[in-house]
Amino acid sequence: MRTLLGVLFLALSISCLARSNSPSSHSGISVNAMRATHNRASGQLGTEASPLFIQSITRPESPEDAEHKKYERHEKPTLDRGLTYATWLLSVVTALLAVFTGLMWWATYKLGRDAKEQGRSIIVSERAYVKISHVGHGIELITPDVGQPYRRIVFEIKNWGKTPSSVTDVRIGIERIEYGQLLGNPFPFRESERDSFPNAFLVPSESFRIVKYLPNGDYQSGEKAIWVFAHVDYVDAFGGKWRSGYARIYQDRSDENLVYNSESRDNFDRAREPGDGTDWNDEHKDARTKLHIAT
Repeated sequence: MRTLLGVLFLALSISCLARSNSPSSHSGISVNAMRATHNRASGQLGTEASPLFIQSITRPESPEDAEHKKYERHEKPTLDRGLTYATWLLSVVTALLAVFTGLMWWATYKLGRDAKEQGRSIIVSERAYVKISHVGHGIELITPDVGQPYRRIVFEIKNWGKTPSSVTDVRIGIERIEYGQLLGNPFPFRESERDSFPNAFLVPSESFRIVKYLPNGDYQSGEKAIWVFAHVDYVDAFGGKWRSGYARIYQDRSDENLVYNSESRDNFDRAREPGDGTDWNDEHKDARTKLHIAT
């Protein structure tokens, strides 16, 4: 009997215990399922039975971070604007510098050109000008007391400039040419009839004379024109090499019998080309005239 009662009590206890645990277990399952769903939605790791929660911890802002944020928010835009203005200003200054450089180049070029022109003008006005011309009536008939009559021309070579000069060569020629025919250029000197004349150093307004003797032929015939021509080579104080030309036509008359022809090219004063004349040394034979200034 006691045994039966004990069994009944145990069965009753188990039944009560089962009833009490059944709602709790169902409630726990529902809560776990809800938690697992929430975890999956919020990105939490772990399983439903052992969920893993990750919590981010915000680090407190340091003074360095605060200073950097202040620089990014206030100072950096100001510096960027300043850099932009400085770049623009540099571009403007560069452009102005280029314009200024161009103006300086033009001023220097103009100054050099003006100085060169002024120097040329000074040389033209101050250099020596040596000219050859005949003295008296021209071709003179000389009848000596003893001997045969002869003809001659007295030439004067004079420095009309303002500075000294050195006469290095004198050439004189005479030629009969058909009327209407021009005198050759350069003058048709005959090397076989070359005369020897002294060279000279002439200061301003100084001169010397030379005599050209001519045969006493027929100077009255009108078949051909008689040309008398000459040139003088000289070097001025500035190193320029020059040649002065002279040409006249003979006319049979008692006064001035050597007259100008109509060609101005036969009477000149020009710079010589390299090789013109006898005063070119080996060093300067292939050089250009230092001061090639035509007058």
